[in-house]
Amino acid sequence: QNTFLRNFIIGISEGKITSIKKFQNIRKVIELSGAIFSGGVDAHVHFRDPGETEKEDFASGSISAIFGGTTTVLDMPNNLTPVIDYNVYDSKKSMINRRSYCNYGLYSMFTGNNSSLIHEESIGVKYIVGESNKRVRCRGDK
Repeated sequence: QNTFLRNFIIGISEGKITSIKKFQNIRKVIELSGAIFSGGVDAHVHFRDPGETEKEDFASGSISAIFGGTTTVLDMPNNLTPVIDYNVYDSKKSMINRRSYCNYGLYSMFTGNNSSLIHEESIGVKYIVGESNKRVRCRGDK
């Protein structure tokens, strides 16, 4: 069954939704009936940044996401430089912070012997059985 929020107020601060409340005692109302909906989350993107930006990078991928109504992307780790430890994670995050137009999260990759090196901010861990882009694989897999 469809559920609709009618006569609700959406509180926004610094570009983010901070509250959703029933309509009452509001200081300022901007009428946007039918115009507000939550942004989408794409939980599996391959922006290929750094390394294969001719395919897609964070700038082009994230602006495309925004225009399509997606406000958060979760990037997979199997790039030319796979996200397998703190240094790669932090380096990639620093680069993305300068280029991304939307919120993001990063997956890390499990290689078979790096569990203590996976960044605690990773939104998930990718375990690849076999090869991925001919360079990345879990060590010990046949």
